[in-house]
Amino acid sequence: MAKEKETEIASADLNPQMAALIQALSTSIQGIAPAKVITEGDPEYRARQEAEGWFDAFDVNVYQNAYEAQARGETAEVRYRAARLKPGKYIKGRVTVEVDANGVHLLYPVKNDAMMINQQHWSSFGDLINKIWAEQEAKELVKA
Repeated sequence: MAKEKETEIASADLNPQMAALIQALSTSIQGIAPAKVITEGDPEYRARQEAEGWFDAFDVNVYQNAYEAQARGETAEVRYRAARLKPGKYIKGRVTVEVDANGVHLLYPVKNDAMMINQQHWSSFGDLINKIWAEQEAKELVKA
């Protein structure tokens, strides 16, 4: 009977030690396991691309000086506004917006120092679109 009690006490002390050892062993095994590689066929890969804006698009084609503008990285509001700009001259006559069957064309000077002057008026494509949109709305308020 005393021998059985002695064995129970020894096994009770051993169980927490074994549990700690097993935990440490499993942690180290997880540490050396190869990281999961996401490939093009994985749904996670597609979801990450969508979150990064790889599949964002304008409702119509939008061009900057004959080059198609990229919607990637632009907010939904900027993409919406860019596709709905109205023809006219904006930003002190510096930017001309033309709308035709091919889409919306933004035309502005880019030779020599013109780019530096442009940067005084807008800092990014989104900023350009928002400033044109604000002028459009101001012109509509004046007409009303």
